[in-house]
Amino acid sequence: MSIFPEILDVADRFNLLAQQKAAPRGEIRVHCPFCAEIVGTADRGFHLYLNPIKNTFHCFRCQEKGGVAKFIGLLEGKGEQEVIDEYKAKHEAARRKKRKKKTWEDHPAMKLSAHQWKLMGFLGKIDGKMFHTNPNYARAVLQWAWREWQLFTSEKSKEAFHVLLIGKYLANEKAAEDFVRKTEKDTGIESLWERAVKMHQLPKDLWAEWAKRADVIVRELVEAIRNEEKAADLEGTIQRELQKMKERTA
Repeated sequence: MSIFPEILDVADRFNLLAQQKAAPRGEIRVHCPFCAEIVGTADRGFHLYLNPIKNTFHCFRCQEKGGVAKFIGLLEGKGEQEVIDEYKAKHEAARRKKRKKKTWEDHPAMKLSAHQWKLMGFLGKIDGKMFHTNPNYARAVLQWAWREWQLFTSEKSKEAFHVLLIGKYLANEKAAEDFVRKTEKDTGIESLWERAVKMHQLPKDLWAEWAKRADVIVRELVEAIRNEEKAADLEGTIQRELQKMKERTA
């Protein structure tokens, strides 16, 4: 695989393909950007032939020709070797980046705070020293923690949707949003409220199955609330109803 771009892509980058003509052997003829300088005439015609198969160029008027590296050099005002060295350096940097081994510090679970680990039921965040003393166990713990965090995040997202429904059906959406925003702050999970709103804005037949079940449950709970109290303390009401929902869906 060549480290250089396709010659047609280079030509397109310099707007040379705006006007073109077909030529034999699959080549493309374009106006030559070099003729005016070398031949000293503005009549550049369609003398520059680009060969996408060989990745070469040849102008039959000014006689400039060569490979894509020379082509880039002429267009950018650089020497051919300078272009080759630049692309070799880019290729080597990309190769090293690709080969760079990930460490335990790169694992997404390590990006979580100690508080977030405790929210999932762990005593605390895993100690980096464990990767030196017992690396296999440490990796297993990280995988476990990340699965738990995904489940925890999913649960909080569903909970936020329940709260949004309670707020809408009790005509107090502001208090519901405040409750969810507090959850975002306490857990460090961003956009819980926005995700709940996005789900609610979809046609109901496109809701996730859990969201459809949540709607049925919340409607029943809200009806019970209306029959028992005016729900002045919406936060307390949300806490109680969420607990009831957890008991019903456990």
